[in-house]
Amino acid sequence: MSRIIYDFLLDSCLFNKENVLNNYNSLTEDTLLRELSRYRRYILDNLDAINKELTQDLSSLGAYFDTSSFIKPSIETLKQTALYYDRTTLDDPLFAFTKPESDASKSMAKFAGFNSESSLDRVKLSKAINFMIQTQPMVNIDFLKYAPISLIHETPQEIPLTYSKTLYAERIPEELIGWFHEKVKVLPLRQNDNGVLFTKPDDTLEPCRKIVIQFSNHSRPMIYHLTAMKATPHPDKPDVFETVQWIPEDAPDQQYFDVWVTQSINQTAGSIYDHVVSDMSFARDTGSMLITNSEFISELLSLHLGKERNIDEDLSRLAFNLDLPFLDNISVENLMSLRQNEGDAFYAFRHNLQRHLRDLRHEKDIGILAKKMEDVKHELAEVQVREIESKIKKIKKELFGSFIVGVASLATVIPSSGFSLASLIWAGANAYKKGIEYYHEAKEHPAYFLWCIKKDAS
Repeated sequence: MSRIIYDFLLDSCLFNKENVLNNYNSLTEDTLLRELSRYRRYILDNLDAINKELTQDLSSLGAYFDTSSFIKPSIETLKQTALYYDRTTLDDPLFAFTKPESDASKSMAKFAGFNSESSLDRVKLSKAINFMIQTQPMVNIDFLKYAPISLIHETPQEIPLTYSKTLYAERIPEELIGWFHEKVKVLPLRQNDNGVLFTKPDDTLEPCRKIVIQFSNHSRPMIYHLTAMKATPHPDKPDVFETVQWIPEDAPDQQYFDVWVTQSINQTAGSIYDHVVSDMSFARDTGSMLITNSEFISELLSLHLGKERNIDEDLSRLAFNLDLPFLDNISVENLMSLRQNEGDAFYAFRHNLQRHLRDLRHEKDIGILAKKMEDVKHELAEVQVREIESKIKKIKKELFGSFIVGVASLATVIPSSGFSLASLIWAGANAYKKGIEYYHEAKEHPAYFLWCIKKDAS
């Protein structure tokens, strides 16, 4: 079990189910912030041990869900992952709430029009904790491990001032610049009479001071403000300048605006690219396959970035597209229990799944691939599961039919049958032995694990 993180949480008011259900309304803001600060210190103090946990079993098949897409996997996705992978790593959803907000970031947020009395979103916090409660059975059997990945991407306390002669094009590999610019959409950011910021999907981009950079099928837009700045030397410190920033009411000229837009696109693309590279490095260091729920990130990764895809990656991609039934109706706890108690059956199922998917990895026609995937789904979830059901019925007939009926009728059979009590017990034992043989034969069937899921889910 990933005891390092949960040893703290199980004794924390953050993990109290009643607090989670009422979105921590019974706790003051100061109480929550203190507990989050305490959790942050605990994680940072135990960071080496947490990282060591992630690299204990690099030989097993691991999955790592990316953080660059900002799309967290659902419980259903994790249950599907449990059918194919030995272990999974996720970003700790709680740790992102622990970063203290600096005075500079508060000022910039207010300057940008994001006025809020509280920096803590209690609803999002309760959802994050509830997710960790729901996935605890996965952590208990070492299938799921959490790590504070967001720590890598935290912004500095002091806001840096940067300059680039190339408009930050150096932050993106040359071969990807065109691809990013093809995917981008830039919209003016507007503000209504109530101070609410908004965009219109079909708005015309004209010179303005506030824009939103959005890449097609990417979930995280970026907002930029074109400010004016005045810098004056500090009267007592020659190497220090005091700056004042403001947003002028007049729009910039077209050429200046175009340069600023290009610079903003490159900065956003560079930030995304750095995030993806960081995810790839983390996946490599933990011996895991990188998984994303984002079409945009998936397409970026499909460009290979100089890396050839191997058979394991192809098979895992196909496995995620195989929508097997029963999973929606089985609890996380019961699924993890099956994985732990029926380990041999789980690996037999996974090898069987790999065998069926191996021939599909080179299929380029999407329509043909979809039909073949449906055939695999039918073979595994219908044909093979029915074979198991037939075997189980035979077991019941041999084991629970002959033996139990024989024992139940023992009192009436003895006086008139002419058989001795020893012969009846011997016959019952033979039926039991035969039933056990059928049972072991059924457990060796590659669809036995799926049958167990279906049985539990029904």
